[in-house]
Amino acid sequence: MKKNFIILVLCLIWGSCEKEKVCDSELRKYPSDVTGYQYGDKNETFDFELKYDDKGRIIKRIGGVYSDISNGYLMQILTKDVYDSIIYKGNTIKIFNCYREHWNSKSHIRTIKETTITVDDNGLITKKNSNNGSEVIEYDYNDLGLLVKTFKTIYINGYNDWKYQRLFTYSSLNNLKSVESVSSDINGKFPSDTIISVFSDYDNAPNPFKKLRIFDDALIRSLSSNNFKKYDDMEWIFNYDDCGNVKFY
Repeated sequence: MKKNFIILVLCLIWGSCEKEKVCDSELRKYPSDVTGYQYGDKNETFDFELKYDDKGRIIKRIGGVYSDISNGYLMQILTKDVYDSIIYKGNTIKIFNCYREHWNSKSHIRTIKETTITVDDNGLITKKNSNNGSEVIEYDYNDLGLLVKTFKTIYINGYNDWKYQRLFTYSSLNNLKSVESVSSDINGKFPSDTIISVFSDYDNAPNPFKKLRIFDDALIRSLSSNNFKKYDDMEWIFNYDDCGNVKFY
């Protein structure tokens, strides 16, 4: 009886250590092993697929928004016919946003948007330039490397026509608390009114969106240490693996 008890205790200890070892390994690899994620809230989602190179960098994202103007109406459609190809060279990242058109029983690839991203030696984005300079975003960080400000300028016909500023605040746990947004009028002047978005109900899991910051639609989700489950009036319900990692896919 005593011998069986000792064996049982050893098995429990061994099993616990094995699980801890596996979880440590998963946390080290996360998020480079993430193959996709869902866009939207608990009421509506869309699955993106991610491809990586041998250095753990995202080189392709399958899925995106396609804007179609039909009968004078703008329609935005989430489709797998939209994809992003990413190329890395030194401190520069290029993103080619493409659309696969289908007509005459053939597929044709069309580049919708080309973006050049400049990063510093720590990998933080400092500037984003799209469509040959017609849209420029500048990024400012605090001493902890947290994004505190973005400033977007859209140039039309070579003039500085429209500006959009966002200010980011964080909790003591480096989780995003709020974003204060303000946009200018057509003359580049800012009104006094601002829009404030609030983020809350964070879990304790590591954030798997860190590498997705290069995509505008994933920026907000990528900024925190953990994962918010509430954003203004939108809410999410997450599932987790055995190691406590959130599953977005």
